[in-house]
Amino acid sequence: DIVLPFHYQAPLQGAIYHLNQNAAFGTFLHDVGYSAEGRKYRLFCFSRILENPKYILRQKHAFVFPPKISWIVATVDNPFADSLLQTLFTDDPFMIAGQQLRFCRIQILPECKDNPLHVRAMSPICVYSTIEMEKGKKRTIFYHPKEEEFAAILQRNLKRKCIARFGSE
Repeated sequence: DIVLPFHYQAPLQGAIYHLNQNAAFGTFLHDVGYSAEGRKYRLFCFSRILENPKYILRQKHAFVFPPKISWIVATVDNPFADSLLQTLFTDDPFMIAGQQLRFCRIQILPECKDNPLHVRAMSPICVYSTIEMEKGKKRTIFYHPKEEEFAAILQRNLKRKCIARFGSE
């Protein structure tokens, strides 16, 4: 069984960085990233573990997962994907939160060419804007997916990420 803390996202993210075969690129991605309009982007995302826990160790604040787990890592950054794949094919064990794991299967999903593209998020998409109030205080406004600002802010964010990686929209 695989025992992971309740908040295992940081260890998953750490494993993704450490699995990167090119140490210099991994450092760049972690410390610098791609930038556009004063914002930094890492240009990859990952899911939670797709399997349900077998049970919970409440006193240890941990989930107990089955011996085989899976999660999705997605990126538009080909150097990152290439470096990650080189590592995955070595069959070397890696660590997540003190658990030694090995990849037993890697699946590369085909690129979707649909236009328009219909997307179903695996986790909630949080869209917000921060406005400055009087006396320098800031206020964060969160938007519901049915609000018109939601789509506009999401689209601006995606354009910035495209500019950060490819230099243009």
